[in-house]
Amino acid sequence: MSEYVISVAGPLSDDLMSAFPGLSRRQVPVHTMLSGELPDQCALQGVINHLDRLGVEIIEIRQLPPSHHGRVASSGPAA
Repeated sequence: MSEYVISVAGPLSDDLMSAFPGLSRRQVPVHTMLSGELPDQCALQGVINHLDRLGVEIIEIRQLPPSHHGRVASSGPAA
């Protein structure tokens, strides 16, 4: 498994977040950071496709090195 951080434009509602049960969210001033572990590239592509179908603008996708796992999801309050 690999951990990813996906930055998207604007806030995501609780309803939209329910489509991504394995990801956590952290609101920052003008975008939302989703983070979590995904089992493989196919799962990542599924998240990307789902965000696209929902009309959510993806700003950035980063794969975290193994030493960073758990840091992004636990920093700051969840919205």
